[in-house]
This record gives sequence, C-alpha cells and structure tokens, in this order.
Amino acid sequence: MISPNLRLRVLSSLIILPAVGFLLFVGGWAFVGFAVLVSGLMAWEWGQLVTSGHPASISIALAILAASIVGVSPTLGASLTAVAVAVGLLVMLVAGRVMGIAFPRLCAIGLAVSTLPLISLVWLRDLPDIGFTIVLWAIAAVVAVDTGAYLAGKSIGGPKLAPQLSPNKTWAGLIGGMLASAVVTIAFRYYLLPEAGGPTGGLVNVATMGVIGAGVAVVAQAGDLAESAVKRYFGAKDSGQIIPGHGGILDRVDGHIAVMPVLALIGWARGGVMF
Repeated sequence: MISPNLRLRVLSSLIILPAVGFLLFVGGWAFVGFAVLVSGLMAWEWGQLVTSGHPASISIALAILAASIVGVSPTLGASLTAVAVAVGLLVMLVAGRVMGIAFPRLCAIGLAVSTLPLISLVWLRDLPDIGFTIVLWAIAAVVAVDTGAYLAGKSIGGPKLAPQLSPNKTWAGLIGGMLASAVVTIAFRYYLLPEAGGPTGGLVNVATMGVIGAGVAVVAQAGDLAESAVKRYFGAKDSGQIIPGHGGILDRVDGHIAVMPVLALIGWARGGVMF
C-alpha cells in the first residue's frame, strides 16, 4: 500500500524535475530566472528557520536581497559579484543586530547559503560548450551520493558518522556515497565530457576522476550535516514545506549548497577547465 506522503512526493517530483531539466537545457536568462526564484525561496526558508518569533520582515529582506544579488551576478563579473555578496553579508549582519535576533551572524550566513550556490550554478551553466553537461554531472553526482549512502547505510549499517547531528548517517553510508559518486564522475568524464580538457586515457586518469567523485561526496555530506546541525539546533524536522511531500528546498539541495561553490571555484581557478 502506497502511503499518501509517498504518492505526494512522487507527484511533486514528476512536476518539478522535467521543468528544472528544461530550464537547465535552455540556459541563458531563463535559467537565471530559475536561480533567482530558488535563491529567494531558500533565503526565505532560512530566515523563517533562524529568526523564529521575529517579524517576517527580516526573512523578506533576506529573500529580496539574495534574489537580487543572484539576478545581477551574470552582468557584474566575479569581482563585483564578490563585492555585492560582501556588502549583503554586512547588511544582513547589521539588520540581525538591529532586529535583536539571538544569532545575527546566522542572517549573514543565510545570505551566503542562498546566493553563493546559485551564483556558482549560473556560472557553471554558462561555461562554453560544456556548461550543461557539467551542471548535469554535478547534480547527478550529488544524487548518487545520497542514493549510495542510503543503500550502503541501510544494508551495512555500522558506526554512526555524526550521531549528534544526523543519527541515521553511517560511515558505511559515506563510503557508499563516495563510490557511487566516483562511478558517476568517471562515466560522465569519459562518455559525455571528452571535450572538458586534459588527457582522457589511462588508469591514472580513471583514478583521478574517481578521487574527484569521492571528493564531491565528502563535500556534499558536509553540506548535509551542516544543514542538519542548524535544523537540530532550532528543533526543526524540515527547513520548510514549500515542496509538497518533500519539505523545504534547503532539505533537498543541502549537498548542492556545498558542492556548487567548490566546483565553481575550481573551474574559475583553472580558467574554465573542470577536469
């Protein structure tokens, strides 16, 4: 018997995933608009989570500021975008203090959480020739982490990874996620990204791709645990209820929040050569 919640989760996925896939494929300003929307919703969720008991104005301000920065980032370039984010962080820190929020730094952290991953996502999508496939790989790798961790954790069990933050995560699950992400990364690199730059043959390069995939898994799990820590501190099961059957957006993209900025930083440092 399929539970109503599972049915709702499946229905939500059937509606959302094709729409997101289409916007990712189209790219350009349509994809930027999608990133702006997601950034604003993430900021709203964060504000509601960490400023409980305060007027919604702080969450609204956080959402508007985050969405605005993401929206203008493609026209500013890296340096001015960094300045815009830094000024936004200062603004939210001051706003949190003025509003008397217990942890005003969390308002600034919320701006970083809701802008940097989306700015990175837009930048990665705009990489010439390989942008679509790179983003598709990054998403697939993080999904593989979650799937591999779940299967390994359920079937093997064993010592807990961080029981004080997320009692269901195990070291076996982390290793399973690393292996799954490594397999996905190797497959993408050699079958879908032969033009990504660098040599493409030999066991050494296969091992390198495996290490990259495993690294993605570690970063994704760190993002997952960090979001779990915030929710646990504020006594929340989910970050929100925006996605029917799934909870909040932050719950669904916690791994991507950590992975996307790291990938963008690597790509920027290497002049757009990802591998």
